[in-house]
Amino acid sequence: MNPDAVWRARGTIIEFSPNGGMTFSQVHTASQVIAGGMVAEGDAVWFFARNGLIVRSSLSGWIESFAPQGTQIVSLQATNATNASIVLLDGSTLVTRDGGVTWTRQEASQKP
Repeated sequence: MNPDAVWRARGTIIEFSPNGGMTFSQVHTASQVIAGGMVAEGDAVWFFARNGLIVRSSLSGWIESFAPQGTQIVSLQATNATNASIVLLDGSTLVTRDGGVTWTRQEASQKP
């Protein structure tokens, strides 16, 4: 893991800096405007758009997937390349354990 690595999104463009933000290069253009994201364990990078788009890095490049239709994402937390959760506008939480291919609702009793 590069301690000087910095990621950012500007509109639909995802950029990476290997030198603490001194210079950036474009690494991906998403299909929608990015609202937020995070770096997880093992340099896995996840971004999201408000209306359900999930963008994540993989060994083979960038993968775009969608949370269930009608989803309004407020925030995203990821622990690694396959496990993440999203908080929705209605306060509910969806989790994935397969990199965003499938999402399941997390019951209130399962929340920490």
